[in-house]
Amino acid sequence: MDCEYNRHLNGLKHQRISTKLLKIVKKARRKAKRVNGESTKYFISVAPDIVVHKRGEDTLNLLVVEIKKLSNPEIKEYDQEKLKCFTKQGQDEFGYELGFAVVAIDNVPPGKRKLALGKLYGEGKLQSDNCAMPHG
Repeated sequence: MDCEYNRHLNGLKHQRISTKLLKIVKKARRKAKRVNGESTKYFISVAPDIVVHKRGEDTLNLLVVEIKKLSNPEIKEYDQEKLKCFTKQGQDEFGYELGFAVVAIDNVPPGKRKLALGKLYGEGKLQSDNCAMPHG
């Protein structure tokens, strides 16, 4: 397992995004660069919070996790779009089997803090919302 590992094979981990997603990236205060020779594609450098994979190849990309505190004001759409991109299957895609958005419940006393699995991603899209939410 790697924490904040942003390498892809021999280079940095980048995701291609369309101009449609550019608005979300800018709102999240991230920088996007235009893909050479293309007018409607951009790429962003990404470092997921946790990945489970075999370094140096794309055949065992198993899990990608984005974790945010409930109190974090950052834009959640940005993490959701990253998880969709990480779980897309096909050539030139990362192809992670599963992606999870995890929420750290931090607006309660320290003894009651917990993690909640909020959304499950696979095949480049949301698969389930609010899966395995812990109770009381």
